[in-house]
Amino acid sequence: MASGLPVVSSKTLPAVLALPPDALCPAALDLAVLSSPRSTPDAPATDGKVALYRTHAAADLVWEWQPPPPPAPAPTGKFGLKGKGKAQPAGSIEHVVWNPAGDALAVLVAPPTSSPSAPSTLSLLSIHTGQPLLPPSTPLPSSSARPTTLNWQPLSYPSDPRLSPWALRLIARLPALPKIVKEGLPSAGAGNGPGAPGGGGIGGALGAGGPGMSGPGGGGGGGGVFGAKQAMLERERAKEAQRPLSMKDAAMRFPTVPPPARTAEEVDELGDARVRAAVDLGPPTAEGQTVLCVGDDKGGVHLYLAGSVYLGSVTVAGPILAITAIPSSSASTASFAIHCAPTPNSLAVQRLAVPLPTTLDTVLRQSTALRAHLEHAFEALQEARNHWDEARRIGKGWLQRIADLSRPNGVTALPITQLHLLLVTGRPLAGVHEFLASKMNERALAKWEQAMALALERLRGACWMSVGAACERVVVMLREMDAWARWPEKFADYRFARDDVLRAAELAKEAIRAAARLQCEVEEEERCFKQFCAWVHYELEKVAQQEGSDHRPNAAFSPLPVSHYIRNYLPPIATGISSFLSFGLASAPLAQSADLAQAEAWVAQLPVGERALIDEELGLPRANLAGGDATTLDATLKRMAEEVKGQADADELEQASAAADPSSPNAATRLPFATVTLNESATTGDSSFDPPPHSASFADTSSADPEAAARRPPAPSSPSKSSAARPSAPKSLPALLHLCARLVGGAMDAAVRAATGEKAVLGAMQARSEALDEANRSVRVKIVGAEGQERLCEVWLEGRSVAFARESTVEDVSAIQMARYKLETPDGAALRPVGFDVFGSSEVGFGFQTGEPEGAAAKYLVGTVNLEAMQWSSTDARATSPIPLSRQFALDAHYPPSAFAFRTDTLGRQRVATLGGEGRRLEVLDAGVSTVAAAGHDANAMQS
Repeated sequence: MASGLPVVSSKTLPAVLALPPDALCPAALDLAVLSSPRSTPDAPATDGKVALYRTHAAADLVWEWQPPPPPAPAPTGKFGLKGKGKAQPAGSIEHVVWNPAGDALAVLVAPPTSSPSAPSTLSLLSIHTGQPLLPPSTPLPSSSARPTTLNWQPLSYPSDPRLSPWALRLIARLPALPKIVKEGLPSAGAGNGPGAPGGGGIGGALGAGGPGMSGPGGGGGGGGVFGAKQAMLERERAKEAQRPLSMKDAAMRFPTVPPPARTAEEVDELGDARVRAAVDLGPPTAEGQTVLCVGDDKGGVHLYLAGSVYLGSVTVAGPILAITAIPSSSASTASFAIHCAPTPNSLAVQRLAVPLPTTLDTVLRQSTALRAHLEHAFEALQEARNHWDEARRIGKGWLQRIADLSRPNGVTALPITQLHLLLVTGRPLAGVHEFLASKMNERALAKWEQAMALALERLRGACWMSVGAACERVVVMLREMDAWARWPEKFADYRFARDDVLRAAELAKEAIRAAARLQCEVEEEERCFKQFCAWVHYELEKVAQQEGSDHRPNAAFSPLPVSHYIRNYLPPIATGISSFLSFGLASAPLAQSADLAQAEAWVAQLPVGERALIDEELGLPRANLAGGDATTLDATLKRMAEEVKGQADADELEQASAAADPSSPNAATRLPFATVTLNESATTGDSSFDPPPHSASFADTSSADPEAAARRPPAPSSPSKSSAARPSAPKSLPALLHLCARLVGGAMDAAVRAATGEKAVLGAMQARSEALDEANRSVRVKIVGAEGQERLCEVWLEGRSVAFARESTVEDVSAIQMARYKLETPDGAALRPVGFDVFGSSEVGFGFQTGEPEGAAAKYLVGTVNLEAMQWSSTDARATSPIPLSRQFALDAHYPPSAFAFRTDTLGRQRVATLGGEGRRLEVLDAGVSTVAAAGHDANAMQS
């Protein structure tokens, strides 16, 4: 026995951690991942934690990550929201695995003990930032099962290079969507604002509460009376907080290929990097083609392509012990070997075949781009909503201050009425006069102007630069999805829900219209607010100079915009901009949102299943259809009306279109301005022309003529009773975007699962063993051998023996070779495996505990078994000889290891990680370097 292995690095950990079996990075990177101990009935774990350590020379902490806790239920009391809810535990870490490229981690988090019915969640972390690649976390399909295994393996699947999304090629040539800058409102300090002594300020934080926040009705004090007042204000804000936009609430499963796990320095600052990466996402490379497999104790197998695209689930008999992707005979089919335990002491294998169409890559690229654009619209609108809520809260605080000052003076009029009387008469009531004389000043007014200007600027930019542009591109991509739905030769397997696609397109177009109307509202309010501030400056100067001075300041404002702002924009219940941004209260369930209910009712009545609307979606006029009218697309009419602005008004165009002869076969496809007939005055330079009126003859009006009805021009169509009862189009942008994301995500998820997971085929079950160790039912499976000669190697424990199995060909399950050995040394000393794994392509590594002679202190060693030197048999042989250890190394007895991790990286370096000292001592050992990769190892060491 060799004296020991060289120590690459060691570290005394600050807390007790656990060493996962796949702790070492598979790439040529000296990294190891640790996690908090698992939760057990005897020792429930605290909040989970994942820590990444660099193990090159000295083990150093790179980052730590904790899963986000579930949302705490709002504590309610006699008066509604009262106090703060307790912080919810985040759950324990169940499994952690590396992706094959070694640049991302998959973390499986069990639900906290306070929410046992919640499903486990899956998160993908970048090793560069330690943050999720695709927030939020993905819940597993089953909430009653406990995950037992997690594997992330390479999986090659075909793609059609001739088929690429034309919508993405078009979008790639357009200007990039702007980068969303998340910053707080400018702080006004501790004074001169509503709520603080002598004034108050604008809080730097956004949302419903947070440390260090100040604003209307509350100062920024941190302790004593001011701290209590701040807490009260935060509770008041929480009552009125609007529901934020969240992709998790809209579409829980949205097929998305994770972005590259790159550092922030590699990302260009121009434009939204996430959207640009989704649009520029090319065909998958060999490193990017992977599959993440999750197994649970109820026999459920859940497959995630690329780690995040849910393909589907199947159920086998017994808990899942291992899931391995194996080579398949067909390029369009993925094959898996599933190791399960039908009974507590048995081991069986089942094959699983999942079809992967050649068009799957195209569909996933389109789905990824759709989600990226919708998330961009979500974030841009939410950021603008935060600024708007904060600025509106300031104005509400000033009105409340006027009401508080009016009450002692016996003034019962509303603050809005008092301000309007001051504008009309020029003489303030007692409450307004005291407010202008003692509370409001130039500094506080300037801060209000600054906050409102920033909020309106963000709203205006979000409308036409983010929401409108993103929704336009979403419509283009949905048009291509609708084309796929009508291409059965290529996309019949997906069964796209065309009705949902068309409804989502209508929602996106309605969001574009709402964004345009909101932009007009923002510009109008901005114009009126500037005049209102000029008027307030004028009144402040009047109050300052009215005593003992004959000088009067100049009234540099227009009273009509000021009156319009006081009556329509300043009240807390104003419905100008707020109606476009409302989405219900955050404390209320989403199902109680009136805006969402209105959007659902509106989209449900759309006749997307009718032939007329489907052809109209293609740009065909309804007049070509039986029973259709003679109107062209509304969007074309509006666009043409804007393009000919200056030549003819939109009203004149509508009159000319209505007066056109509908009996002509080309009337439906005629351009709107083609029906305009210029009179003589128009040809001589007069642009004010009218269409010629219809000259009614005697035959046209005579009831005796049987053909009079046929020659009579059609009367303007009036809305029918059914159309009049239809709900009006919603104005709420959050509701429109939320419902659009729900329909698109649901349609994409159902299409991907219909083409892959729902067509999965399970093979016959093959028994492997009937003596599986119930105490340690670990099964390690790996594909070994050169390409074209792959073998499936399996290792498991059977009490005091270890069993090996390999298949000469992965498709011929009958050609199985077995080998069993006793867990003892040649001199009869018992060996207890602490950990084991397939080590490289021809070895299996073991971490043993041995005690020789009896009563002596336990010793630990690392041993390897050469697979090529074993005695394989095609029969189910018994264990008669001790395990043939080709190499064995003694370990330091000062830190007895409790866990082992084995890994051979891409350079051929063999590493063994041990965790001892009761979970506080991490060591990484060098188990040998292959001669083939020795030169590459030296070069890598010099580069490091």
